[in-house]
Amino acid sequence: MKKTSLTILGITLCLLLQAQVSKTLIVTAGRLGAAISIGERSTITDLTISGTIDARDLYFMHDSLPKLKNLDISNTTIPAFTGILYSEGSQEAVDLPANYIPGNSFSNCDSLYTIKLPPTLELIGDGAFEACDNLRYIDIPDAVYYIGEDAFYGCSKIQHIILPSSLYYIGDNAFIQTDDMQYMVIKTANPANLGIVGSSLFNLEEINDAVLYVPAGSKSYYETGEWEWFGTIIEGAGPTAVKNILNKNVYININSQTGDINVNGIEGKANLTLMDLNGKLILAKNLDGEETVSVSSLPQGIYVAKVTTEKGSATKKIMKK
Repeated sequence: MKKTSLTILGITLCLLLQAQVSKTLIVTAGRLGAAISIGERSTITDLTISGTIDARDLYFMHDSLPKLKNLDISNTTIPAFTGILYSEGSQEAVDLPANYIPGNSFSNCDSLYTIKLPPTLELIGDGAFEACDNLRYIDIPDAVYYIGEDAFYGCSKIQHIILPSSLYYIGDNAFIQTDDMQYMVIKTANPANLGIVGSSLFNLEEINDAVLYVPAGSKSYYETGEWEWFGTIIEGAGPTAVKNILNKNVYININSQTGDINVNGIEGKANLTLMDLNGKLILAKNLDGEETVSVSSLPQGIYVAKVTTEKGSATKKIMKK
């Protein structure tokens, strides 16, 4: 019995160790691979890096860290790189600018869930995050002015996207097949200021239930082109950052018979807010677990309901009949 118990304990500890392995490093450009042993490479799930990194390090993570889930490179800078770049068994001579995430740097990284980018980042290459189908949110730093073609194509589970006012170019298909998008925040006052924008950024059926937050006074500018495909456009700052995403089992629904909002799938304390399509706050209520909130006195119309907990937030457009 004792031997069996020890065996079970050992298996349990082994599984726990395999479940989450964190590492924090200070590196110089081109030396990330040397800082992570061969044995560690197949186990690391959470990686925080400070210092300098370049294209060699980005492609190292792509090729050699198959379980990488949460990546924080917000305290790094990316210098220019000229030389031979090795990736997936091939090599290429490159001349890359500073503050650039090259094309396909993280493409098909199925395990990647969150990434925090450097504040000095300026360019995101073609397909840089293509088919990262477990990526949940992206907050593009304020210095970024270029997002390449297919940059987030096929990020099917991404829910929250924040775009800076510095943007000048967004390439074709940059946000196609982002099926689970709940909201996008764009800080540019007028989409005409973007200069060059790809001819197809979104799929209509994927964003007609999503919320687009735009700067105050700019809603009318976004009620044209592909931007008008968003189900709801709200003037206001919107969420400024996304730390975590609530479990997909959180449901916000309205009972058409009773006029009640049902919030299910949360544990502990939460906050419910309800806004109209002009961004006016209609209701704010603290919740303690799953709860039903009466809105029978509200007029018919479409509202934006948001539930916030310590773990994150969930937003949904609802219709009061």
